[in-house]
Amino acid sequence: MSEHWLFVALILFVCGFFYLIIRSFLVSQFKLKQLESIKTGKEKTLLLRLQAYERLTLFLERLTPDQLLFRSLKKSNDSSVLTQAKVLKNIRAEYDHNVAQQIYIKQSTWEHIKRAKEEVAKCANLALKTVGPKATSMQYIQEVMNQFNNLEENPIKQSLTLIKQEAKELF
Repeated sequence: MSEHWLFVALILFVCGFFYLIIRSFLVSQFKLKQLESIKTGKEKTLLLRLQAYERLTLFLERLTPDQLLFRSLKKSNDSSVLTQAKVLKNIRAEYDHNVAQQIYIKQSTWEHIKRAKEEVAKCANLALKTVGPKATSMQYIQEVMNQFNNLEENPIKQSLTLIKQEAKELF
């Protein structure tokens, strides 16, 4: 009978030993998969962040008054009011197209980008007040450029600088 218990004890010991080895192997494989998953996630996030920097850079470049006004001016005989409406519509459309990119950048950078958009819109509005509704689109465009050039600091350049600095932090 004692041999029987000894045999059962030996079998339990061997099964326990194999259980611990298999469990250890499975745990290490699980941790390895988790690390691979984290690495893949970080790589994807990095790509998304880089794309966000690219898109926001393009947004800011398209927001510069010369680019914005060029896209808004289809006919030179439009009134200043119609041209202003087109400019503001373009600003809103560009912003709406890129608003989701804020989740990939720092909040402070996003705030600067929003401020740049608001400053350009403000220049567009002030220009119309200055030239009046009866002015030509060319007079309006010139005044928008003057308003923007008279800003103490160029908010678009500031935002572009912040984007570049933030992108450099990734590497």
